[in-house]
Amino acid sequence: MEPELYTACSADSERIKQSTYRAPVCYADKMVQKLSRLLFCIALLIATQPDARAENEVTVELFAARGPLQSLVLRGPFTIASKFAAPPEQRFVLQCEDGQLFLRSVSRTQTAAANNRKSMPIGQRAVIATSSPRGICIELPDGTTRHYRGNLLVAPKGTAVLSVKNKVHYDAYIASVIGSESLPGTPEEALKAQSVLVQTLMLRYHQGDILQDTTQTQAYSGADYERPEARRAYAATRAQKLMCNGRPVNIYFHSACSGRTSSSRLFAGKKPTMPCDTSVECSYCKNSPFWRKKAVKIPRRLYLRDFPDGAPSIESRDDAGRPLTVRYSNGHKESGYGYWLRIGQKLGWDKLPGTRFEIRDRGAVIELSSTGAGHGIGLCQWGARGLADEGLNYRAILRYYFPGSTVEAK
Repeated sequence: MEPELYTACSADSERIKQSTYRAPVCYADKMVQKLSRLLFCIALLIATQPDARAENEVTVELFAARGPLQSLVLRGPFTIASKFAAPPEQRFVLQCEDGQLFLRSVSRTQTAAANNRKSMPIGQRAVIATSSPRGICIELPDGTTRHYRGNLLVAPKGTAVLSVKNKVHYDAYIASVIGSESLPGTPEEALKAQSVLVQTLMLRYHQGDILQDTTQTQAYSGADYERPEARRAYAATRAQKLMCNGRPVNIYFHSACSGRTSSSRLFAGKKPTMPCDTSVECSYCKNSPFWRKKAVKIPRRLYLRDFPDGAPSIESRDDAGRPLTVRYSNGHKESGYGYWLRIGQKLGWDKLPGTRFEIRDRGAVIELSSTGAGHGIGLCQWGARGLADEGLNYRAILRYYFPGSTVEAK
């Protein structure tokens, strides 16, 4: 209604201007009129601005690596819009049936039939909030819990599967990622280095993008991982980004390189275009449990179930010794990184923790061995700990793993 009111006032003012009558000038009234117009313009400006709260929020898809989610166990207190308020500590299960959401009260002492009778239709979308300072409590299948700040947005994905997203403040998200991506006891300067990388990586995304809680985006495990030291690291580096030749650095980090990092050539097979995207020696991750070689033997029958072409040979490696290309006996080729991903996805990530690997066909078994943990590109997190213990600050740590880069304020 304000724009219509403003138009009417403007029209009235124009008619007054065109009138031959001139009222006596009262400077106090004139000031009041000017002030009223100024306040109105300010209110109009505020009303037409994007929601500042929305701009400071991110949306994260939860449990992306756990496969189809058929139910969600929640502990009170929480509310679902104006439909329901759960008391503290009581457990509820949110499920999807035929594209509709239903909430059931559950108790370990009740029978399944008794639990099923206590159901409430929620509709096709649930916005879950809580007054608890710890956040919304979710109980995982193993009995452990996680807490998430902000709101949970739950909706059907098909007829019986749930989509669960967390809309959370940017600052809470960054602090949690720093904690989720770092081990307890990580030195302060290493945490600061991680904080700068996390914030730089966020430049890839735009308002409205849906992030994931896995390492496909960045590990995000909720409010429990906003450890005090993670929050301090973020506060000390807030709005700082890692730059190279005037551009944000392509950010990669991993657990342990075991002697030398790789460039992103390992991913694409092409020479990197950014000078700070390079391989560097690193002896600072020796305290990592993955410094030494890890080997496993996979029964041939089990291996061939997911890899019917058999065990490939390694055709080429990068400067750090990580396979770039593998070849199968039928002539088929695959990137070393692609093979490593498939091993993790099909057989488990403990089979080849690192991308510097060996493959040996022993007849009855396929032997896989590797050093390091993670893809091995960019910052080595165990190495950053070692450098921090040597007395390097976070800027020096980042320069070590990204030569030629600089930390700049936003």
